[in-house]
Amino acid sequence: MDSRLRNPLTVYRNPGTYSVRLTVSGPDGSGERTREDYITVTIPVRPPVARFSQDTRFGFAPLTVRFTDRSIGNPTSYLWTFGDGATSTAANPVHTYLDPGFYRVSLQVSNDGGTSTAGGMVVVLRPWFRPF
Repeated sequence: MDSRLRNPLTVYRNPGTYSVRLTVSGPDGSGERTREDYITVTIPVRPPVARFSQDTRFGFAPLTVRFTDRSIGNPTSYLWTFGDGATSTAANPVHTYLDPGFYRVSLQVSNDGGTSTAGGMVVVLRPWFRPF
């Protein structure tokens, strides 16, 4: 783009490296000087949206639950908290709850665009009978 404006504005619609050249001269056209530089245009990374599923939401202790990441936006890191003090950084962890109770589960996912968190619940019931 050529411009004679003092402060031109250019919109780059595609990622890439672009050459930028500025030429200035005196009021009568004398003393011309040129300076060249480059700018790099990148596509911004959007933050992920945390989502997950689990193979069961309730059952008797000890209860093993398989969690599956369903997040969108290409997360690069995962942090699961299972509500009983345990955590995991796996994308699709398996966790066993040993004691009866109500447990809040959360998944936090991140990428260069940001962080998102989703939550769920697991209910672990006391066994009906205890083995001898």
